[in-house]
Formats: sequence, structure tokens, C-alpha cells
Amino acid sequence: MAASVYNKSAQLVTIKARGHQHPLLLCSLWNYIYKHEKFVSPDIVINDPQATLVIVTPTYAVFCITPPEVNVINVSKHPFTVAAQATLAKQLIIVPTQSFHQLADKVGDPKVKVGLVLMTARCGSTLLTQMMHRVPKERCSADLFCSHIFSDRDLQDINRILSKASLDKLYDITSEDLEKFYKGCIE
Repeated sequence: MAASVYNKSAQLVTIKARGHQHPLLLCSLWNYIYKHEKFVSPDIVINDPQATLVIVTPTYAVFCITPPEVNVINVSKHPFTVAAQATLAKQLIIVPTQSFHQLADKVGDPKVKVGLVLMTARCGSTLLTQMMHRVPKERCSADLFCSHIFSDRDLQDINRILSKASLDKLYDITSEDLEKFYKGCIE
């Protein structure tokens, strides 16, 4: 994609209303009434600390923008990231898939090991996330929901985007460290 096209490929929209039965089910653009503000560069999500990934589909990725005083990935305050995003976001950035992959290429590979743990309902993942959140310099995001089965490229790029902020300050945690942590949680 040419740079001029990429730089205007994302849509910045303002949320006017939400339509959903439960915040955990709000994982589609169909659940929002929004107003298109302008076309922007997808790079805005790298530079804005309030931008968090909400949805990845085969055709687009959606990031929400929350007010500066809101931290949707603080699991102590918001046990379900997607519910906080659904109820507290003021704007959305809709990024076409091709631009999402270009954005991930710009971000590059994480400087530390990053894991994406997928859970099923009622399995204790909220408790696990809250416990991991208490580990110094650990960063967790609870219950990210996406609306399709990921390809390997999607998973790689989701990890790149989720790790975009302050990873140089995190510990390099090995799989052995995680295994010890999980065993300690079970005991």
C-alpha cells in the first residue's frame, strides 16, 4: 500500500450511542452508532496511550480511545477489558486489515517475550489475570474478544500491537517462570 493511501486509511469516529444487551457482547461495529470525523493514519494508535485494541476481523481492526483518566487495562479497576472499552470509549479508530498488518510491521517484534493466553468461559481466567496484574512490571489485559479465528499472521500482529507500550521496562519472563507462577497459583 502506498504511503499516501496508508496515511489516510484509518477512520476516526466518535461514538454517539451504544446498542447492546451486555457490555461483554459488544464486539461489533454494528453495536455502535457513530459519526465519521476524519480519515487518519493508523499510526495514531501507536502514539496515543489511550488507544487499545478491541476487535480484529478478517476485514478490519478496531481500537477504542478512552479519556485520559481511564485505563481500561487496569484489571484492578476493570476486570473485563472489553466491558470497559465498550462502556467508556469515546471514539473508535477503524483500521483496514492490510493497514493493520503494515502498522504491526512498523511496531516490529516485541523486545521481550509476549504471550497471548486464550481462555474459555468460567475457567478462572479473571482470577489468573488479576493475580498476574499484581506481579511487578507484568502487563495483562483481561478478556480480549475478537470476532474471527486468527491466522498465524493475525496472532503475530496482535502480539506486536498489544506490546507497543513500555515493553522495554518489563522483565523478560521465560516459559519456566510462567510455569512456576501458574503452579504457585494452583497451590
